[in-house]
Amino acid sequence: MPKFKKVWNEDGSLWNHRHELFCQNYIMGSTLKDSLLAAGYKAGTGSHANGLKIMQMEAVKKRLDVLRTEQADMYKITKERVIEELGKILLEPSSRNSDKIKAGDTIAKMMGYHAAKQAEVKVKTDLSEMSDDELIAIMKSE
Repeated sequence: MPKFKKVWNEDGSLWNHRHELFCQNYIMGSTLKDSLLAAGYKAGTGSHANGLKIMQMEAVKKRLDVLRTEQADMYKITKERVIEELGKILLEPSSRNSDKIKAGDTIAKMMGYHAAKQAEVKVKTDLSEMSDDELIAIMKSE
């Protein structure tokens, strides 16, 4: 009979208390290292690797997703609201130019204006491989 490893508590938190503390601290903005220390892990040379290992655990990933969703719901964070707030920075006369540029760039990314465009480009570096028509077209375009 296979062993069953308990992962979740009834309230949705992680059964492993240290993993739960790690998630709670990480979601509140602590660094990977600080989240580990707050969860009771020892600081040392392997702590970063240990943190990365914990971050790769499927249960931890799911818990962080749940906590992010709860946080977004609690603060009513939506894509539209973020764009609206960035728009205020962009249009505010007293905002620094660097802040306006960053706000405008972020809005453009969120709205998909920075999506990579793919194009097929044929490049021939050896002129001897080009036809006469291709050579004439290049000469006319310059």
